[in-house]
Amino acid sequence: MRKVLTLFLFGLAIFSNSIVFGQESPRMVMLMPFCSKQILANPNHSDAQLSNLSREYYQGAMIAADSLERAAIPVSLSVFDTENDSLVLVSLLKKNVLKEADFILGPVLKGGNKVMSDFVKGKDVFHVSPLMTLSKSPINDPNFISANPDLPFYAKYIMQFIRAESNDSAQIIVVSDKSGLDKTISTALKGLAAQGKFYKIKYLDYQKGMSLDNVLSKTLTNHIIIPSSNENTVNAAIKSIKDTSAFKGLVVYGFPQWLEFKNPDYVNWQQVNVRIATPFYVDYGREEVKRFIAAYRERYYTEPTDAAFKGYDQFLFFASRLQLDGKKIMTKAEGNPQKMLHTVFNFKKQDDKSGYKNTYLNMVGIRNFSFQHFNK
Repeated sequence: MRKVLTLFLFGLAIFSNSIVFGQESPRMVMLMPFCSKQILANPNHSDAQLSNLSREYYQGAMIAADSLERAAIPVSLSVFDTENDSLVLVSLLKKNVLKEADFILGPVLKGGNKVMSDFVKGKDVFHVSPLMTLSKSPINDPNFISANPDLPFYAKYIMQFIRAESNDSAQIIVVSDKSGLDKTISTALKGLAAQGKFYKIKYLDYQKGMSLDNVLSKTLTNHIIIPSSNENTVNAAIKSIKDTSAFKGLVVYGFPQWLEFKNPDYVNWQQVNVRIATPFYVDYGREEVKRFIAAYRERYYTEPTDAAFKGYDQFLFFASRLQLDGKKIMTKAEGNPQKMLHTVFNFKKQDDKSGYKNTYLNMVGIRNFSFQHFNK
């Protein structure tokens, strides 16, 4: 086996980087907006956050590459910096290594995914959206893979969770704040209701100091969905729910942004049984997680981030599956859930014209003042 590393700039990003294990290696390419030039010139550049996410993703992937090397699984990876510039991406796509790629990780943002969809059209090559939660998965691109569920799927997943919890007897209320997240989730919920697949839903506009006394059921479990990413709105709505005289038999559903709040009131969250649907949840008691963290600390002298976990899981999953299944990688992966460190990969194809998206979300909540998993 041989291992080749060509260029790494001050731990920030990679212009062109290749790793080769063995001679019969599926050819993988990673296209990420490392934004090397911009960040080296100005560490406070507007793309700094995007650059950090890309670097951390790459670092997680390199820990996975080490694991694959130890397992004698052949891997070939070429890495390029798209600089968050569509013209740079188009230029990179002219390279032979891209034309001959078997699998592409990236790009990250929506515009890059559109360019990539045009590039792989008519080819038997998949490309992955690795980091972002999309407002809607692309259609007319059977080569597209979304590693994270899109926003409309959150509505479906929460409704499925409610059905599993309620034994076909529940009241569902949506507290709307007219935000972009609310509009996307509420539209998806209304679409599901129109199909007659789930329960009827009551919609309430959020108002400061609102009371739900006259809305909550005294006999059915009340499931309240708050599709908001505004911390003040969420905290106030939960306080209003907690203060109502009918808060027994109550579950409140939230979204990943809640996990980033600066001042969440976990006491209230626990009292109203908050459940958060999120693509990312790590059980730090698992031995596999402990090994990854130890390897990451040893190599990079810091703690792994969400992006690092995603880089590790995705590279390990796709590289190993690509070696096993070749061009049939997604056909074999579909309907075959795989538990990873931060989530479960359960990829499904939506229809003949669309690609694959992960159809699993972690449902987490607080019990005994610590976050726990509530998936069945």
